[in-house]
Amino acid sequence: VHSTMSDQLGRKDLVSELFNSVPRSWQRSLHPVGRLDADTSGLLLFSSSGELTHRLLHPKRKINKQYLAHCHLSDTCDLDQDDTFQLLSTRLETGVLTATGTHRAKLISLQKVQENQNLIIQIRLLVSEGKHRMVRRMLANLGAPVIHLHRERFGPIELDSIPLGQIKPITDPYILDWAESLLSNNINNTQHP
Repeated sequence: VHSTMSDQLGRKDLVSELFNSVPRSWQRSLHPVGRLDADTSGLLLFSSSGELTHRLLHPKRKINKQYLAHCHLSDTCDLDQDDTFQLLSTRLETGVLTATGTHRAKLISLQKVQENQNLIIQIRLLVSEGKHRMVRRMLANLGAPVIHLHRERFGPIELDSIPLGQIKPITDPYILDWAESLLSNNINNTQHP
């Protein structure tokens, strides 16, 4: 599914794939908050407030987005050593040079798993900006090209166990208060559980 409301090339878009389960009254006012690449799965927020969308996406807010990446280990990658976590953490926090600039991330976890006779590395990380294919570019440049990328969290909003292709309204008072605080003042809201 492409993260657009309509697609001139006839590919699956948000309206054709997701909005069938949304009440008609919502369909006219909702728009996506940012995008996911066509080959990235996970949490995509919708809002009816342009101001809230702007504040959620503006780089100065530095709102964290959490991703889980399944990666190959290339021949040039040195992330299979005993000090892998610290090495990767340092590289991500220092910044990784890509074709679109230098980007930073915070490493949360790293796990090596065996999948079909291949060693795969699962990398969970936080980013606070949302440049096109940024996570994929950073990890590829570190020698760990992404096989699959999944957004798990946007600010304090977690995907949890929502089935693929489903929409769920946000009713958690904490999250609603957090969103309201974004609209009511200029504080930096980067810290979340």
